[in-house]
Formats: sequence, C-alpha cells, structure tokens
Amino acid sequence: MITRRTFLAAMATASLIPLAGCSSGQQPGSGQQSSGEAKEVEAKNGPEPLEITESGWSVVGDGWVYYGFALKNPNKDVEAQMPTVTITGKAEDGSIVFSDKQTLFVVLPGETVHYGFQAGNGTAPATVEFKANEPSWVDSQTLDEDVFTVSNTAEVPDSYGGVSYTGELTANYDLDKKQYGQVAVSVIARDASGAINYGNTTFVDTPSKGESEPFEISCFNMPEHSSFEVYAQVW
Repeated sequence: MITRRTFLAAMATASLIPLAGCSSGQQPGSGQQSSGEAKEVEAKNGPEPLEITESGWSVVGDGWVYYGFALKNPNKDVEAQMPTVTITGKAEDGSIVFSDKQTLFVVLPGETVHYGFQAGNGTAPATVEFKANEPSWVDSQTLDEDVFTVSNTAEVPDSYGGVSYTGELTANYDLDKKQYGQVAVSVIARDASGAINYGNTTFVDTPSKGESEPFEISCFNMPEHSSFEVYAQVW
C-alpha cells in the first residue's frame, strides 16, 4: 500500500524546476508527478528491480560489521519508496551469523544512492551478502538537479584514535519538513583498489532552500583506506 506522496509532491513550493539526486558526485535523477498525488504502478510490465551496483564491509572492533552499498533505480518513470536492503553475514560453513534489514526513504528514477552503517551482533562473519528487496513503486519522472550540495568535506583525526568526517550540505530546494524532516549523511570509505570497505551515517535537520547545515560523522577503529566520499539523501 502506498502511504506517501511522490518526492516532488512533498516539495514545499508549488512551482519548481526539476530537482534530483541526493548527493555530491551522485548520478542525478529524481521524481515528478503532474497530479501531485502518488499512484501505484500496475503490475503489468512492471519496473526493473533495484540493483546493488557495489558494496563492501569491514569487521570493526569486537566483531561488528560496518558496511556501505550503492543502490540504483534503473527505471526512468517510477520512484522506489521505502526500499529495503537485506544484509546477511555468514560463517565459513555457510551458516547464518546475522541478518539485518536496512530501510531507506526513496530512490528516484535513474538515481543511485549510497548508504553505510553498522550491522551484525558482535560475531564476525566470513562473508556478507547484500540483497535489494522489492519496494513500493510510484509513477514519477527523471529529474536532473541535485537536491543537496555537499561541500567543504574533511577527514579529521581525533585524540582518541578515531576519525571524524565533517562538512556541510546545502539545500537547493524547499522540502516539506513534515515528511522529510532529516537528511541522512553517509561517508563511504574505499581501499587502494577503489572498493568500498567501510560506511557510516549521521543525521541532520533538513535545511531550508539556500541554507546550509554542518555535519560530523564520528568513526572509530577505521580500516585502512585510501579515499572517502560523502553522500546525502532525504530521510
């Protein structure tokens, strides 16, 4: 059952030029619906499934997993609402160590969102698998401008052996803060080969159009990494 409006319908202003992707360096794409009301897509000739285009993880501290993934909506005319990703850790013999499900808010047409966080139960797995599940699909359109601009990012070591990832995000459009009251800000770290090996997320209040909000993502026991990126998405 669809219980939320399309992303564009949640915009606070009535007349808007296209908006889109939710992060700096992220493939643009977003949703619009002329009626302003969400309509469930018919099963006939249904949408292409969501794709996990990359993922990675590390065991940090006492067996906890910190992961990152990229989730792509390959469709041009529907947005995925409340998409979920199942994260399953397995032992060497294939037995299940843990299974978590992460819910996001929306993946707009043509958009790829990045997210990272903690999973597991303190028992280190041998492998971790990521599976995108079927979301609620709503008619929408591809848009071409980022909702948020992420800037002034930095990797700042602290005196306790941890690292903070800092910066600020600026809202390029007015959002309905009753529906999208926060922004999820995710850091994705990569090893020397460019593969994801860590992710974590913090949340900040959604700023008004043209305003900026600083953020800090505190991370501990970071794995060795060569680069990082910061992404933002409505929450």
